[in-house]
Amino acid sequence: MIALPAAARLPTRTPLRRASVLLVLAAALGGDALSATDPLRWGADSEGGAPYVFPDPKDPRRIIGFEVDIAGALGRELGRPAVFVQNQWDGLIPGLLRGNYDLALNGLEITPDREQVIRFTMPYYATSEQLSVRKDESSIHALADLRGRTVGTLKFSLAQRILEAERGIDIRSYEGQINAYEDLANGRLDAVLMDWPIAMYYSRPNPKLKFTGPPIGHLEYGIGVRPDDARLLNALDEALLKLVRGGELRRIYETWGLMNPETETLFERLVHSPRALEEFTRTLTQERPWRARVRQYIGYLPLLGRGAVMTLVISVTGMALAVTLGLLLALTYLYGPRPAAWASRAYIEVVRGTPLLIQLYLIFYGLPNIGIRLTPFLAAVVGLGLNYAAYEAENYRAGIQAIPRGQSEAALSLGMTQTQALRHVIVPQALRLVIPPVTNDFIALFKDSSIVSVITMVELTKVYGQLASTYYDYIGVGLLTAAIYFLLGLPFVRLARWAEARMAVDRLVPVSVQGVAPHEPGAGLPLRAPGPRCHPRADLPQGAQDLQRRHDGRARPPVRRAASGGRPGPGVGPRRVPPQGLPPLDAHVPSKDLRSVQPGAPSDRGVRGAAGRLPQPVGGCLEGRSGGDAPGNAAHSLDERPDRLWTRSLRRIHERRRRGERHRPQAG
Repeated sequence: MIALPAAARLPTRTPLRRASVLLVLAAALGGDALSATDPLRWGADSEGGAPYVFPDPKDPRRIIGFEVDIAGALGRELGRPAVFVQNQWDGLIPGLLRGNYDLALNGLEITPDREQVIRFTMPYYATSEQLSVRKDESSIHALADLRGRTVGTLKFSLAQRILEAERGIDIRSYEGQINAYEDLANGRLDAVLMDWPIAMYYSRPNPKLKFTGPPIGHLEYGIGVRPDDARLLNALDEALLKLVRGGELRRIYETWGLMNPETETLFERLVHSPRALEEFTRTLTQERPWRARVRQYIGYLPLLGRGAVMTLVISVTGMALAVTLGLLLALTYLYGPRPAAWASRAYIEVVRGTPLLIQLYLIFYGLPNIGIRLTPFLAAVVGLGLNYAAYEAENYRAGIQAIPRGQSEAALSLGMTQTQALRHVIVPQALRLVIPPVTNDFIALFKDSSIVSVITMVELTKVYGQLASTYYDYIGVGLLTAAIYFLLGLPFVRLARWAEARMAVDRLVPVSVQGVAPHEPGAGLPLRAPGPRCHPRADLPQGAQDLQRRHDGRARPPVRRAASGGRPGPGVGPRRVPPQGLPPLDAHVPSKDLRSVQPGAPSDRGVRGAAGRLPQPVGGCLEGRSGGDAPGNAAHSLDERPDRLWTRSLRRIHERRRRGERHRPQAG
């Protein structure tokens, strides 16, 4: 041991310095150790089903599957514990690019379009597509036999692309593989084409199904990583080669019954080919100029157009069912017997309180268990219609209750039954009132129709998902799809506004006439708002023409509108009840009760007659009016119309009756 001189010894504060040096060394040495012990986060979809990644039937809190075993083996090789991250299968690549997890391991097929976006490890499994049919099916043996048939498959998969390459096949794409085989067993599909491991676990054990034909195509699964994570990619490739050479992957596949000739060939190729690693980790990074992107978007339009047509048909049909059923529910709730009203209210509350997606699942997948099988289109229309009928019922209920009660009482006093009053008086006015909220609900239904893609309906949103997941262009295709939704919904908004204006009734406003005291009859008499000018009618009764000629020489009394909210303006008093035997001044006199004024009769007489009647105003003008203002019409005011002349004549008769004078109509 060498002894240091006193001058060379450490100073007295050596313990503090030694501690600092130890901390620096620990941080330097522990950095790599910390990175090595970081969890290996891998993304997959546990709802996809067996044998990939799925909940343990014995313990649903535990995730099992052959890819779970592969992830655990890779974590042990890398010295990093494997941590599962749940993600939808069709969103695995976007989630990987966002950094939600380190790698995607869930039966991802190595395809050129995916290699443009992410990088793949060497394949860890090889297989083919398998065609499944019902036990009693004997005419389907190959892809050529599927023309004119309905075939189910997993969306965004290689099997879907194989089916799309064949013409004349009605393709139904599914979120998960379980529903496809259930629909095949229930008779909704003629065949199902999916990966061989899926068919092994869901088709072969089903006593109603069987395999048919030889294997179709060839596909290989790879692990996806981000393009800039070359270090992790190389580490995964080395770990996979160790698992192949050590026999760990073979033991995993044999445990799950998935070892096949394609995987045997793959293992031999990986072990004996020195350039296998480079061959399968090569990525295609190809930049596309903006002109190529525009041409590509134009090529999307036919597919998006077909999806838009299906969306439009589903929305219009579903809304027609909703408004019809909603009106029946509202009438039952308001006027039906008590049990029916309770049932209507219960339906409205239950349907509004449960998600639309759950209702669609119950209709499409639940009803076959009791023998009711609906096509995807019919299930979509029924689901949307039944759901929105509850909302339309509340709209109609509010519209009906907004009609003044006096209108119903007036209809009943005229001898109408309650059904007739509802049909001819109440409901037509309520329909006019609810046009805005019904239009808003239709726009909402139009957008909610995208949910029906979960029951294999290929509509606009489904097409968007297919294109975006194929080319990984979620922004461009998404903006194009949103523009199509907007352009499809805009005409219906314009149409609703036109219908609202077209069906609007003239509002009655009270006025006060100059020269009539507030307490006299006629004060507060409601007059129609001024409408377009009308041409003089040559076929008016002679008495009405006399009244009009006599009134033309007088000064027109000013008309004062009511204040906002429908309340009478200044100078407007309460209406007095007329003498017995005459209708009130502001009452609507049916046209069949109007009698012609005899020729030559004074203006305050001639209310009785034989044939003829005064024409009724329509929208502020007389029936049969011609458009535009004719010369000479500028002098005609609101009080100069024949219906106002009739009211003025009736007022004079009321005044004579009150003064005790006797009214003697001219003899016919």
